[in-house]
Amino acid sequence: MPKYTNQENIPLPLAVLLASDFYEHSTNPNQISATALLKPIKRIILSNRLTGSNEEDISGKIASTNGTAIHNMMEHAWLTNYEQAMLDLGYPQKLIDRVCINPTEEGLMAFREQFKDVPVPVYLERRTQKKIAGWSLSGAFDFVVEDKVYDLKSCGTYSYINGSNKDDYIKQMSIYRWLNPDIIKQDTGSILYWFTDWSALKANIDKAYPQQRIIENSFNLLSLPATESFITKKLNSITALMDEPESAMPQCTETELWASAPVFSYYKNKASTGRSTKNFDTSFDANARMAKDGHVGKVVERKSQVRACKWCPAIAVCNQAKQLVAEGRLVV
Repeated sequence: MPKYTNQENIPLPLAVLLASDFYEHSTNPNQISATALLKPIKRIILSNRLTGSNEEDISGKIASTNGTAIHNMMEHAWLTNYEQAMLDLGYPQKLIDRVCINPTEEGLMAFREQFKDVPVPVYLERRTQKKIAGWSLSGAFDFVVEDKVYDLKSCGTYSYINGSNKDDYIKQMSIYRWLNPDIIKQDTGSILYWFTDWSALKANIDKAYPQQRIIENSFNLLSLPATESFITKKLNSITALMDEPESAMPQCTETELWASAPVFSYYKNKASTGRSTKNFDTSFDANARMAKDGHVGKVVERKSQVRACKWCPAIAVCNQAKQLVAEGRLVV
C-alpha cells in the first residue's frame, strides 16, 4: 500500500523530492525529540497509535521540505565555504583564522596551544540525547557560536506578528541548552526568522509587519532546573496517559490549536451578505455600534478558526478535531 498520496498531481520531479524522508527515525518507542515533546499531549499519543494504513498527502510536506532545504544549505555553506564567504562579507582574516567548525574539547585546547589565541568554536546540527523520566530525549540544534544557540525558522509572517510560538521557541532552545550545557552557556537564544511570504509593500505600509525578510529575535531561556522540571512533567504525563482513551487526555488548547480570535461583523444593512460595515473584536463593541446607529443593522459572529489540526497526523482519529469540524471552526 502506498505511503503517500498525490492529490494535487504535483509533477514527478518534485513529487519524488516531497516523498523522500531523510530523517533518522528511531525504533526506540521511548525516544522522543525536543520538537515532538513540545506538541500537545493528545497529538503525541494519538500519532503514536496510528498504523501504516494512514496515507499522507505529499502536499502537506511542502513547508517542511522547504525549511529542511534552507537548513541543509546553511550547514553546507558553513562546512565548505565559510572562509571565502566571511572574507567576501568583509570580516578580517585574523578572525576567520580563529573559527573552528564542530571542534572537540581536545581540538580547542590544541588550537590554543598551537596558535596562542582564543578560538571561535562554531557548532552545527549536533544531535544529543539524554535519558530522563524513563525516556530518551534527543535534539539537534541548528547553530551555536560563542556559547549562544541559534534556531532557524522558515515560516510565514503570521507567527512572527502574532507571537503565538514564542513560548515553544523558548522551550525548544532551553532544551537544546539542557542537552548541551558544555557548549550552550548563554542565558539567551536567538530565533532566525526566514519569512516565506514576506512582502515589501506590506512592510512599507504597516510598521508592525516585519520590516525585513530575515529577522533575528533574542529570547531569555529557561534556567536549567526549570527546563528539566518542564521536561520531567511533560514526559510523566505522556507516560501516564499512553494507554488511556482519548477522553482521559487533556484537550488541545486554543493556543495549541493556533486558533484565531472570533470576529463580530456589523452590517448596517440587515439584508447585506457582502462586505460588513465594520468588524469588531468583541460582541459588546459590535452591538454598541449597532445601538449607535439606531438598531437598524445586525451583528454576525465569525467563529474562531483553528489551523494546527490540518498538520496533525492524528486528525483522522481525533474526536476533538471532529467536534471542531462540526462546530464550523475547522475546515478540512
